[in-house]
Amino acid sequence: MKKMFWVLKITLAAVLGVGLLHAQEWNWARAYGSGNTDQGMAMIQTPDSGFLVAGMTRSGAGQNDAFVMKLDLIGMPVWSRAYGGNSDDDARDLIRSSDGNYIFAGMTKSMGLGQSDAFVCKITPAGTVIWASAIGTATLNEAANAIYECSDGSMIIAGTQVVAARNEIMVAKLNPTGGLLWMRVLQGASNDEATAIVQASDGNYIVTGFTNSWGSGFDDAFILKFDQNGNLLWIRVFGGALPDRGYALANLADGGFVVGGMVESWGNGSRDFMITSFDVNGNWRWSNAVGAGQYDEAYGIDQLNDGGYALVGKSQSFGSAWYAFITRLDAGANLMWASVLGGANYEQANAVARTLDGGYCLAGQTNTWGFGGDDILAAKFVTSGQNCAGNIVPAGVIPFTPNITDINPTVSNTGAWQNINPVVTIINLNEFEICALYEEVDEEEAYTDRRLEFTGRQLVFWLTGTCPVTLSIYDPAGRVVMRPLDAALLGPGRHCLALDDLAPGVYFARLILGDGVFTCRLVTR
Repeated sequence: MKKMFWVLKITLAAVLGVGLLHAQEWNWARAYGSGNTDQGMAMIQTPDSGFLVAGMTRSGAGQNDAFVMKLDLIGMPVWSRAYGGNSDDDARDLIRSSDGNYIFAGMTKSMGLGQSDAFVCKITPAGTVIWASAIGTATLNEAANAIYECSDGSMIIAGTQVVAARNEIMVAKLNPTGGLLWMRVLQGASNDEATAIVQASDGNYIVTGFTNSWGSGFDDAFILKFDQNGNLLWIRVFGGALPDRGYALANLADGGFVVGGMVESWGNGSRDFMITSFDVNGNWRWSNAVGAGQYDEAYGIDQLNDGGYALVGKSQSFGSAWYAFITRLDAGANLMWASVLGGANYEQANAVARTLDGGYCLAGQTNTWGFGGDDILAAKFVTSGQNCAGNIVPAGVIPFTPNITDINPTVSNTGAWQNINPVVTIINLNEFEICALYEEVDEEEAYTDRRLEFTGRQLVFWLTGTCPVTLSIYDPAGRVVMRPLDAALLGPGRHCLALDDLAPGVYFARLILGDGVFTCRLVTR
């Protein structure tokens, strides 16, 4: 049987007669799993153009473990680690710290003070634990849904504490090494939950989530502000007669902030993406419902360099299946495009982040593709919203004015912390390529026992292991014509780059790897 290899397509264009060349935006979608339940909850791009994904896996030491997976720039796994113990643990948010390391936050039942605690862990870029902390109480259940690093190196987390079978809003501040500075719990009569947190432009802390204890309807979204010493400054509940929830939060360039979530009280259908803007003092500015006619719910948001917004979540507006749903709004919250990614069963996006090339990455879960049950979904979209497995879809935007209520809940000063030592397990999650911006070539065309070769308008090179790769193309005068790879972290195996539009002529390619420098001559006709 003939084997096939994947070739990364690079489109080249001459500029000013010198031959300065540009690469296409790469897009791909992949599933990662173990045959059990695996979910992606957070995703960020790393400085080497790769990605980190965090979430939950059943492939570690316990029942569920927190996991972090490093991907290269085309979504291929570089390494995966599970963090936990003999019971349930997970990661729900992930950030890059100011010192170049990474911190994830979630929940642990395997370690800590009580039945379950908030789990905060700092790791190196290679996944090695620097420190880990359990935050909570000896008799109650706590979990962190979000984490944010403050300007002084401290961290703030937001999540829940379970009291008498109901969730209460929990917010805590940690020092730079994971020790607890303070913890606050807002006491309500029903279920309330904090889902996202940021440091505001004035140095204080903004939290969003949803509440069933206060407000106009079943669930209402809320925003609140704590000062740096843990004093509650204000809390505002906003919504209507039906369930409305805040799930995500982003700072704005003007010092305000924007909440993303779900709205049923207004909108295009049964349920819509919700986006609401406030100034730094919590004064409402505008709200929009974004949807496609049926069920749409946003879980992640990011503000983009042009002042616009990207929101991701799930949609059931295009048939019986659930799709991962991404929408792009301009700075005025007007719809630019909407796109879905999904198959016959269930897909959901939980997090979105802008990428270095102006595109978007998202993480979530898929039940259509992969290895059984829920698998981790990760995808890269281009600036225009295209993805090789996705479709641009129609959607609408409806402005609305929510009911806003100021409340004054009882706040308890509680909490403790403990250094913990999670079991770190190297795991090898299977990778399933849903799609990629690639074309197939025959093994006979791609095979070479050299490290770098030009054949059939393709540069072919082979890596024995994961390493940073720099590939440059020069004209006969020694001028750089293009550099399609610049310290890009790639995994082992054969890699091929198709030079479709390179003008006829003679060129030289130079490949810099961790174990040497390789060159070859290119002649295009």
